[in-house]
Amino acid sequence: MSTPRARECRLDVSELEAPEPLFIALDALDALQAGEYLHLIHRREPYPLYAHLLERQCAWRILRNGAGVYEALLWHLSDPLASAACAASHDNPLSGSC
Repeated sequence: MSTPRARECRLDVSELEAPEPLFIALDALDALQAGEYLHLIHRREPYPLYAHLLERQCAWRILRNGAGVYEALLWHLSDPLASAACAASHDNPLSGSC
């Protein structure tokens, strides 16, 4: 029997103008199922998103790329599978994509 793995839902909003990335990210976050987390790609750090994440009892991890790309891992605190996956190094392979 295989160990369950978290599923990454990748969302690239780097080409969108504000406030579209915020609304799209919140919709995607609300649609996450158990064992899923959101991997958000943006050209800026998503500061306006943080208060909304706290309201939804979500956590985040920001990965900065030297090329001006911000990657945010977003997950529900009540989801142990997603929490474990996002706490681990993101260089590790994770299964699936939404």
